[in-house]
Amino acid sequence: MLQVRYHPNFKTKNTLLFAGTGDELRDLLNFFEQWNGQSADLLEYLRSQRPIFTLAVASLQIQRDKKSGLRWKGDKGTWFVSQKHQNVIKGLLDGLLATNSPGHQYLEDSVSPLQIIAAKDEYPLLSPSDDSD
Repeated sequence: MLQVRYHPNFKTKNTLLFAGTGDELRDLLNFFEQWNGQSADLLEYLRSQRPIFTLAVASLQIQRDKKSGLRWKGDKGTWFVSQKHQNVIKGLLDGLLATNSPGHQYLEDSVSPLQIIAAKDEYPLLSPSDDSD
């Protein structure tokens, strides 16, 4: 099951984590391959593909902007993605999914105060009572 989790101070930064198998993360790649820049609810799209598990994430809007980044408040986020960065995200996810081994990619640059990580086969599914990493 694809996991969409928000963790404060995860790998030294507040983090939005997408974790799952290659097939599950392919749904995220498919979104970016077909996204035309219109505002969308990314969680709604992912749920339309298969069941997902969320932790501390109630809403995740995605919007086109000239600058990329993630804005987070409480359990709601808005991910701003430029056309150029959309292509970067597609390349990062494609590379991650092309390997046969576990791994992860940082989908936002290192200067962003919030990081977004896609992890393949690295984080087992959390139970609803387990909220620590």
